Amino acid sequence: MSTKRGDDPGTLLDINPLVKQEHIERRQAKRRHQVLGAWLNGYVFTHYVHVSFPKGSGLKATRKHVEGVFGRLRSRAKTRLEWVIVIEKGPRGGLYHVHGLVYAPGMTVEDMRAPWGNVVTDVDVYDRDRGGAWYVVKEIAQGGGEDILFSPRLPPLFIPPSGQSTARGELEEVSFS
Repeated sequence: MSTKRGDDPGTLLDINPLVKQEHIERRQAKRRHQVLGAWLNGYVFTHYVHVSFPKGSGLKATRKHVEGVFGRLRSRAKTRLEWVIVIEKGPRGGLYHVHGLVYAPGMTVEDMRAPWGNVVTDVDVYDRDRGGAWYVVKEIAQGGGEDILFSPRLPPLFIPPSGQSTARGELEEVSFS
């Protein structure tokens, strides 16, 4: 596009308010994702859980299944059991699945996997340096996700070894509006 000297139309962000608004919203979602992930990673978790439900499972049935599993796990746990679970609906075929972080000291991966029954279940030992907290909140941060389920209490706060810091301090200066 040719312009006269001094008649620079600017960027697409300057011309089109819808593009500018979309850009702002994307930037805000990215910031929410960073902050929510840092917040969640500030707690101690022992397991990462990913469960896929079969075609035809609805949100209500998925939620009930998750609540039932954690009820069974809680009765088997010898110590505290805390969790944060996000229910998502996948884009391909719309299958429900969950991502979650669990604090269950003393429980093995097999202990965590067993009560889910006949659904595709992947349970791993949680490694806070692998980004699981950010993966769990990715849809929530973008305004998606179908539901988020918290245990009645949160797990203990992560206390970094001396000399290391956490990103928790960022939370005080962030606005989600």
